Amino acid sequence: MDNATQDKLEAAAWRSLIKHLQHRKDVQNIDLMNLAGFCRNCLYKWLLEAAETQSVELTKDDAIQSVYGMTIDEWKKNHQAKPAKNNCVCSKKPSRYILPSAGINKIISFPEKKFLTFPRMRSR
Repeated sequence: MDNATQDKLEAAAWRSLIKHLQHRKDVQNIDLMNLAGFCRNCLYKWLLEAAETQSVELTKDDAIQSVYGMTIDEWKKNHQAKPAKNNCVCSKKPSRYILPSAGINKIISFPEKKFLTFPRMRSR
């Protein structure tokens, strides 16, 4: 497959993903992040990064509008769920943690939760 065709297919897949996420407003960003490792915020930031790489002028607000289909304030007001008090691990102090090192997976323990960690990928 030539590069132009691949770019067209990837652009079509991007548009399908964005359309799907704009339709599925019930899916919260935290759920996406926990399950897939990315969320709508990641997508708009990747869009900004791509625009910068291609020397295309794109504002943060325009990128957010492009991904969310609305402003971030509209999204939060109309679609963002309030976190459950006992379900928010990020607000609790970890009882024990080990940072990942040199390709070895470690376990980080939080109160009542355990997460496998993976080494960070090198940036380009």
